[in-house]
Amino acid sequence: MMKPERLDSLSGISDNELISRIEKLSDKERDTMLRGLLHLAEIDRRRLYLSLGYRSLFDFCIRRLKYSESSAGRRIRTARCIVKFPEVFDMLSRAEVNLSTVSLVSEILTTENKESILTEIRNKSARNVKMIVSRHRPELCITDHVRPVYIRKDIPVPDSGNG
Repeated sequence: MMKPERLDSLSGISDNELISRIEKLSDKERDTMLRGLLHLAEIDRRRLYLSLGYRSLFDFCIRRLKYSESSAGRRIRTARCIVKFPEVFDMLSRAEVNLSTVSLVSEILTTENKESILTEIRNKSARNVKMIVSRHRPELCITDHVRPVYIRKDIPVPDSGNG
């Protein structure tokens, strides 16, 4: 495993070098993500997670690969989408769509509507894609926001009056 750079190690490089490095890292990150999606798709096809003791690909991604639940869900939806629609992989590789936008449309894409939807989501933000999805299936436009719920423990229990 590569040891990460420390933040202070970057302070001495020029602005142009810093920008050049982040662009190269971004390209590598995209390439790694694409290869990871292909691997996930093949693990899913072979159902390898079952023989390794995981209940599902989602369980495997969370417990074995240490993805967050939302990250695992996006990757699984996208991996399955590129199996059904290989042109989505090409769009991802050209950075015309991203993991978030593909995972949003993955449930509404069909052979019949793929051309129009893929054209419509090209280079759009996740917010815009959510609106596109809501026009097709508003009940499935769900976000992965979590809000804590607080329960007071110090509330006295009322007397039942029996005695």
